[in-house]
Amino acid sequence: MPNLNVVALTGNLVRDPELRYTQNGTPVSSFTIAVNTGFGDSEKTAFVPCVAWQKRAESLAEHKRQGDELHIRGFLQTRSYEDSNSGQTKYVMEVVCEEVNFGRSAQRDQNNAYYNDQFEEPNNQGQNNQRPNNQRQGNQRQQNNQRQQNNQRQSNNQRGQNNQRIHN
Repeated sequence: MPNLNVVALTGNLVRDPELRYTQNGTPVSSFTIAVNTGFGDSEKTAFVPCVAWQKRAESLAEHKRQGDELHIRGFLQTRSYEDSNSGQTKYVMEVVCEEVNFGRSAQRDQNNAYYNDQFEEPNNQGQNNQRPNNQRQGNQRQQNNQRQQNNQRQSNNQRGQNNQRIHN
């Protein structure tokens, strides 16, 4: 019988993601998400250590902060390391993220309304199709420009109507 090792979680960042680089320059981000289970009196919170690599790691560190919601899919991994203080071997079980989708941000935007980063499903190569922050800002600028143009057209139309009334 084949083994199955798949983890899918939605939770909130416990603290800002920590971005490091391996000796060969590969970016890696470590973070912990708080996942609530149950409800009412039986509600509990699990704190799950996670790790993301390469562009996923950089994107997390750049765009997400403590309290932000994440939707992750990956697999469980156990690794060991030697504690530099005690010299003992320590074991860590963590989720290695293959997909990371950003959810609701804990921070508020300029209008004091929550914004929700909507992203497409990752493509077949496992890459995250996140909309970069500068693209979101570009879209927002474009929407603001369209509003200004519409307001200007309305003002011009009203002036034209007022001029017609004067001449008639």
